[in-house]
Amino acid sequence: MIGEVGEAIEDIDQTGRVFVHGEYWLAHSDRPIKAGSTVKVVKLLDGLKLEVVEESVSTNDRGIKVNQNSRLSSLRCLNPKFCHTKGSTSCSDWVLIFSG
Repeated sequence: MIGEVGEAIEDIDQTGRVFVHGEYWLAHSDRPIKAGSTVKVVKLLDGLKLEVVEESVSTNDRGIKVNQNSRLSSLRCLNPKFCHTKGSTSCSDWVLIFSG
């Protein structure tokens, strides 16, 4: 569970609710987190409560959320037969694979 990413369902001011790993949880954070923010679980607390921090996330030009702490680990084409057999260098089907 530690390291899982989810969403703050309500404003977290010391305590609040989050949605992580398909379930709703009570959460604690030392810093305020706005509802709708992406959160990361850093610790399991007593009584089925999670300690969370706000995850640094932005949206790229295609509307995809990207974690600012992640590192690019690879670049893959979703349609390699078309792109590579035709010799295309301007593929529009590339997907970025991030880690971290």
